[in-house]
Amino acid sequence: MIRVLTNRRIFEYDIHSLIKAFYPGEEISFFYCEDDDLSRFDPEQIGAGQYLVFTVRYTDSACLTACCENGRLCGEEASSYDKDMISPDSGRAGTDLKNIVKRTLYRLLSFVTGKELPWGTLTGIRPTRLVMRLLSRGESDDGIRQELKREYYISDEKLGLSLEIAKRERSIIDASQGARGYSLYIGIPFCPTTCLYCSFTSFPIAKWRKRVGDYITALKKELRAASEMLEGRRPDTVYIGGGTPTSLEPEELSEILLYIGECFDLSALAELTVEAGRPDSITAEKLAVLKEKGVSRISINPQTMNDGTLKAIGRRHTAGCFRDAFFMAREAGFDNINTDLILGLPGEGENEVKRTFSEIEKLGPDSVTVHCLAVKRAAALSEYVKGLGTG
Repeated sequence: MIRVLTNRRIFEYDIHSLIKAFYPGEEISFFYCEDDDLSRFDPEQIGAGQYLVFTVRYTDSACLTACCENGRLCGEEASSYDKDMISPDSGRAGTDLKNIVKRTLYRLLSFVTGKELPWGTLTGIRPTRLVMRLLSRGESDDGIRQELKREYYISDEKLGLSLEIAKRERSIIDASQGARGYSLYIGIPFCPTTCLYCSFTSFPIAKWRKRVGDYITALKKELRAASEMLEGRRPDTVYIGGGTPTSLEPEELSEILLYIGECFDLSALAELTVEAGRPDSITAEKLAVLKEKGVSRISINPQTMNDGTLKAIGRRHTAGCFRDAFFMAREAGFDNINTDLILGLPGEGENEVKRTFSEIEKLGPDSVTVHCLAVKRAAALSEYVKGLGTG
């Protein structure tokens, strides 16, 4: 348990996220004191054990201070900045103040743990967004590296990776219609079964089969309304996700795809993707419908190639079923197949992950998307983790 005493509630999320990055298995509790002077603080007020004190003070020489380890000041615990950088009344963006707070806390936690984080102070943000903004401003690669290292303490390796990916993303965006284009997402909230880790809006198709027609009717109304709002503009991409869209019948998939073509001008479409995620939902007839209606990319997602794990997380298919579906899609003419994998599934370690990657490599999908397992409160896995006492 790590207890945090702070006098600024607005930074709770940022403080919590950064501490979690340094102490991933620890539970964190927050206590608040509205008094800027915490020198009179009595540790007994919040119980025994490790605690962290973090203050933001607005004085003539506004400063941030932090201490840790049962109240003992650690290293360079104080950092001072000009008041116009830290005062909420200065007119500076709130993110400036937040980043100053995170840098101060990062230095403290790095000193206490002896660790550096590859992504520095970044938590919950796509690093390429920062790089793209600087590229758009005309900054050089060296200038971008210097600014991001100074502001966020990102490692050289991750800076290089961010630059590489941002430039790839920029080339794709530059080839699109720019501000006149857009991407359309269509959700199909039905699945063969609900996976242990899933927190999305998803309903078992067998139980909700009688409501599928009602959903498609409502979806078509929404598609028509969206097309009228976007009249005169053409989509760059269309993505049909879920849920599992291929849990629908072939004629239902055909109805939706035809209606998309009626509502939207697809003449500039770069990609039409359908999430065929669950191998046990795929048939030759469904693949033929998707191909005939212009779907250019599908995603078939085993998540793991270990049958024991698949059973444990509520997937009704096997690794062999995934292989069959993959080859069936190739035979149907699909030359752009993505495969989703999840790291950190229950009971899996390095050997299981290596086996999964080895098996996927043999198949040669056109892209692989790797997710790290996130335990969401709405997922059944959340209760499983609580039962183990690790949540």
